[in-house]
Amino acid sequence: MGTATITAKAGDKTAECPVYVYAGKASISDGDVTVTSGEWYIEGDGTEVTNTITIADGASAILDGININNSAAGTTPCIICQGDATITLADGSNNTITAPGTYAAIQAGGAGKKLIIKAETAGTGKLTATGGVAAAAIGSNKNQSCGDIEIQGGDITANGGSYAAGIGSGMAQGTTLTCGVITISNGKVTANGGANGGSGIGTGSAVNGADADQNGDQTCTGITISGGIVVATGGNNENGYSGGGAGIGTGSAKTNTVCTASQKCTDITISGGDVTANGGSFAAGIGTGYVYYDGGSPKSSTQKCDAITISGGTITAQKGSSSSYSVGVGGIRNASYPYDGYGSQTCSSIKINGVEKTPGVTENPYNYTAH
Repeated sequence: MGTATITAKAGDKTAECPVYVYAGKASISDGDVTVTSGEWYIEGDGTEVTNTITIADGASAILDGININNSAAGTTPCIICQGDATITLADGSNNTITAPGTYAAIQAGGAGKKLIIKAETAGTGKLTATGGVAAAAIGSNKNQSCGDIEIQGGDITANGGSYAAGIGSGMAQGTTLTCGVITISNGKVTANGGANGGSGIGTGSAVNGADADQNGDQTCTGITISGGIVVATGGNNENGYSGGGAGIGTGSAKTNTVCTASQKCTDITISGGDVTANGGSFAAGIGTGYVYYDGGSPKSSTQKCDAITISGGTITAQKGSSSSYSVGVGGIRNASYPYDGYGSQTCSSIKINGVEKTPGVTENPYNYTAH
């Protein structure tokens, strides 16, 4: 793997042509692909297939014309990153990944590992990823944690499945999940949270399980945006679920039995880029999603953001209907029954250009341009 230069001479004329040598090359049309080490070139002709790609810990893949659709019968994520992995979108390529069941389209590695997605030199490679039910498009499956996710370039659209983030974690149902740090430094990124409480970028929804010890808990270790064009939209409600997720931040938290449900996003930092964040119903554009507490339960639903810091870029934050703030906490729905449970939301600190805005920004939409 590396670059070689071929030089040709004819008389006083000289021409040079760089040639890149890959560790491996495969066609997705020929079957499942396993990238064992180094950087592999994986090509397709746009024809829809049901094969999968597995990237070993420390390996990399260049995608060119991949079209995987396992939504009808697949039993795994479409692209499985077993550890640290880098995915490069070939210049001029159009790649489409559609996941089955409760699986992510691109499953990031586990705790302590990082998935990097970037573009080649021209930055024209495209990726459209769609998660299965309760699974993120890029990140984790339902009831599964993942490591860090870093986007360095490319034209990327990430559509989370119902209850899941576009980029981040899937749904936590009666279990505890953690998503690592999500970093965006370049490219064009459109992230859509799934219906019923998925954030655009951040966590999916957290709900209790059926048994008394099955709490639903989600944590996103942090979200950092320093460049690129980013549009993040929280999933809205359907089928009477009543609430949505933040554009950037947490999904929804809902409990209606003897268990708790909680969401946390450690820090949200925006220092550059052109960023638009749209909250779903009862959710902030940037901050926390929807909290629902059914008063028939003695337990609680909680949402928390540690610090939200905005210091650069151009930002538009739009709160969803019935949300408290465009930047800050979302909305709470408490049913009126005679129990001592509750729904609560907090943001520890909100600073814009160093000015404290806690508990939140009420202007809607909120527009910010660095100066």
